[in-house]
Amino acid sequence: MIRTIRYDFDMVPVVSGPKRAELETRGIRDARLGEKVALFRDRRAVLALKSADATVRELFRGAGFSLAVSERDLEVGRYCEEDLESRLAVLGALHRALRTDDAAIREADWNGFSLDDFLNQTEAARPISSADRCNVLTWPGTRRTARGCRAGEGN
Repeated sequence: MIRTIRYDFDMVPVVSGPKRAELETRGIRDARLGEKVALFRDRRAVLALKSADATVRELFRGAGFSLAVSERDLEVGRYCEEDLESRLAVLGALHRALRTDDAAIREADWNGFSLDDFLNQTEAARPISSADRCNVLTWPGTRRTARGCRAGEGN
C-alpha cells in the first residue's frame, strides 16, 4: 500500500540558539539572526520538491521553505504553538506567490508533490504547546519550566 505524503513542516532557526548567542556577545546584532526556515518532516515531500521543476522549487524556497528534512518528532497534523507567527509568514508568502497565476507554475511538473494535499493538511494542522509536549510522558525528576521540560538534577 502506498502511503500518502505528509506535508507537516516545522519552523527551524537558520542560526542555532548557541551560535546566535555567541554572535550577539561579539556585538553582532542583526534581525536576520532570528529568521526561521520551514522544513518538511516527511522525506518524501522533500524528495518530490527536489525533483520537481525549478519553478516549483523556487516557489517554495522563495516563500521560506528549505529542501532539508526536519528532525522534530511531533504528532502528524501538529506544530509547535510558538511557531505560529513564522508559519503564517511563510504560508502568506506562498499564497501571494501562488496568486500570481503564473502559467509556468500551473504547467510545471510537481513530481508527485500535491499542492492540494499540502494546503489541506496545512489548514487542518493544529498547534501543540510546550506543556502538552511535556505531558506525553511524565518521568520522575522531570519538572516543567516556563521554557518547556527540563530534567531534574541528578538525571
